[in-house]
Amino acid sequence: MIDLKKIISENEIKEVKKEEDRKERKRLFIGIDIAKEKNFAVILMNENNNKILMKNKFENNPYGFRMFLLEVEKLMKEKEILLDEVIIGVESTGHYWEGLHYFFNKRNFEVGIVKNNLVKLKREAKYPNKGKNDLIDSHCIALNLVDRDYVFVKERDRLMISLKRLTRTKYNLLKSSTQNKNLLRAWLDSYNSVYLGVFTEPFCKTGRSILREFPSPRDIIDKNMEEIKEILKKDKRNKGIHYRLIEEYLYRVREVYMDIQEVEAGSRKQVELYLKIYENLEMEIENIKINIKEVAEKANLDYEKIIKIKGIGEQDIISILAEIGDINNFNTPRELQAFLGLGITGKSSGTGIIKKPKINKAGNRRARSILIFMTINLIDKNSDWKKVYCYYKAYNRKSPKANKKMVVAVACKLIRVIFGMLKNASEFDRNIVFKNLDFKKCNKEQFIEEYTGGKRKSVLTEEELEELFDRANTDKLF
Repeated sequence: MIDLKKIISENEIKEVKKEEDRKERKRLFIGIDIAKEKNFAVILMNENNNKILMKNKFENNPYGFRMFLLEVEKLMKEKEILLDEVIIGVESTGHYWEGLHYFFNKRNFEVGIVKNNLVKLKREAKYPNKGKNDLIDSHCIALNLVDRDYVFVKERDRLMISLKRLTRTKYNLLKSSTQNKNLLRAWLDSYNSVYLGVFTEPFCKTGRSILREFPSPRDIIDKNMEEIKEILKKDKRNKGIHYRLIEEYLYRVREVYMDIQEVEAGSRKQVELYLKIYENLEMEIENIKINIKEVAEKANLDYEKIIKIKGIGEQDIISILAEIGDINNFNTPRELQAFLGLGITGKSSGTGIIKKPKINKAGNRRARSILIFMTINLIDKNSDWKKVYCYYKAYNRKSPKANKKMVVAVACKLIRVIFGMLKNASEFDRNIVFKNLDFKKCNKEQFIEEYTGGKRKSVLTEEELEELFDRANTDKLF
């Protein structure tokens, strides 16, 4: 029988060795401090005791790249350096480096990424009494290249880049929509609090139809239902609205309109703009969701198996996979967790704990945010994952009420499951959810209380409890 894990492990070792060999061949090290408009470069060479050979300042656009390339090629010819002996390094910040990467990658130069904290450490060691500037930063980037403290920028699929930008645009639209909703809600609190008492969903179709035509309660009190219907029917957007709610609203405003302040011209314009922005954003969000799905299908994004897990939304998993990119860039689940900023960090000395362990949040903030949101939904809607959450909550620990920490623990479990499914192209196996969880070590009464309590009360049968707590091997519960 073929041992797939052994084959994968051997391939990973070969890839690591191949990367180390590539790094060993490098002789010319170009550290570039990227900025919005101007870049600063420092060039070092092994044979010159890593002294600065050249300093160069160039514009962050194709014209600047070409001028800098001429200087680099001149130096390569002078020092007899081959193309595969050159490495260009940049810091892992922002997006300003992408144009430079494309320009030099197209000409077969290799580009490496140096982590921000490594540049900071090198700066503190090399220039302890000096401040931060472009020359120092670019020199420190080049020194990290010499020490091989960098990773190669892998060739990225243009469709995946497009997909990531689309998902990020959707995120920004949703954020703008939330801000606009808050502004509209604040306006209603000030000028039409009766509306909020009738329309429990303030942004429903019926409610918006009223606000467009009658933003103030005083605008509607002298009209009967027939007149209101005639006015509302003139707008095609009002098709399918609920007139029963409008009748209730009319009844209530007639009782209290005298105690509600007048809506002046400026405030009327305000609510008109808020409604237009809301409707435009909702339309754009729906359109971009369709575009995201189309691009995901073109990019052959392997998410169909993952959305079979109850509680995981299609748009959420596409967003997180777009942020992750090629799963083959990660050799282990731990590497993927580190990319998401879910690595554990802490400080201790001897037997004392200086700083309690916590996630370092050093990775992709947006991907981590999506993962945590997805995990909360999963715990709420999927009974198996709720059991995992309750297991962590009921496990004997110093702070049993640390809800956020337990959500993070489930998120780490979820990303390991997703990693395995993507890496091995396998279907979801619910036994994996309970792997390495020894329920005998957690408080049974507290587990039951956590699982059956809360806002959404869940039912736990005796058979389920027996499966979880009475079997020695919890790797194969079901």
